[in-house]
Amino acid sequence: MTQNHSYNTIQKDPKSGLSILWLMTLVLQRLPFVSWTILGVVFTLSIITFRTSEYRSSSMFMAESESSTSNAGFGAIAQTFGVPGAGALLGNNSNPPQFYTAVLGSYEFLSDIAQTEYPNPDTSEDSTGPKAISPIDHFTDPELELSERVSQTVDELRDRLSTDIDPFSNIVTVEVTSQWKWLSESINRSMLELLNETNVRKRGTTANLERVFIESRQAEAQRDLEQAEDLLADFYNRNRRMEDSPALLAEAARLQRRVEVNQQVYLTLSQSYEQARIEEVRNTPLITVIDGPEGSAEPLWSLIVQIVLGILLGFGIALGYILCAEFMRLQNIRGLPEYLAFEKALQQTWPFSKMNR
Repeated sequence: MTQNHSYNTIQKDPKSGLSILWLMTLVLQRLPFVSWTILGVVFTLSIITFRTSEYRSSSMFMAESESSTSNAGFGAIAQTFGVPGAGALLGNNSNPPQFYTAVLGSYEFLSDIAQTEYPNPDTSEDSTGPKAISPIDHFTDPELELSERVSQTVDELRDRLSTDIDPFSNIVTVEVTSQWKWLSESINRSMLELLNETNVRKRGTTANLERVFIESRQAEAQRDLEQAEDLLADFYNRNRRMEDSPALLAEAARLQRRVEVNQQVYLTLSQSYEQARIEEVRNTPLITVIDGPEGSAEPLWSLIVQIVLGILLGFGIALGYILCAEFMRLQNIRGLPEYLAFEKALQQTWPFSKMNR
């Protein structure tokens, strides 16, 4: 008798406080409703994920150390003038990992990826997806303007691209998501190849500019050297006996040092010029692929993740409905005018609604 009285108090007392025990009581009283709601959400999410499944491909690379040969030459000149640390400072022209992540997300880079056609490596009849496709055809309407299609595809690729940098090793991880495994891996591989080509072109352009600059500077250094040598030769011709004149000896030493400095500058620029010519035609990769994207594509949502999310979402929906129904029941017990007006309006709008009394 006492237990039934307590149960009715929990059911009908509109002033009972909101607590964990009260919520647990509501859930247990409507456990079948909660269970079916969770099962329904899990089933719905499974169907949606199965029909719109996507795959994520990942790869890792590390930037190679890029040394600028012409800058190294300028460092040697600086050392001649007594700045020993300038050679190492100028000779190291490596790009930080943030540079590569910025290139991967740039509009110009992704616009090339968007218009590249990727063939399906699986040529069997059971293969998934088309035989070949480009991202611009996959993500946009072909009836739109080309510029608008490219812009939309670039935005879509940015949403499907993620990069991460290991702060200790400077290894960059690239992840690409798409509808098919082979397309995710193909786009990922294409990004790595295009990134390396972009770096090679950048290095060639930089070396070309350096070569042109060194070439002009080398001509000036040669003129300065010839002028200094002519001044020294003319001084010796005019002053054949200098042993008894400290002023003439000092002047000869000054002219000799000028010749030596100009000679060192000219020799260094000549070496840098030859090195820049070699650097201009180099096509060695500037990134080292540590882990390629081939065979790395995995489903974006695993079965366990789907079940856990479905349980949480289903329980949240069921609990929200239970709390709303309990709140309306308490308002009905209290008989407030606002609730009576709301119930009347709700019945007029939705005739099938029934409030728990």
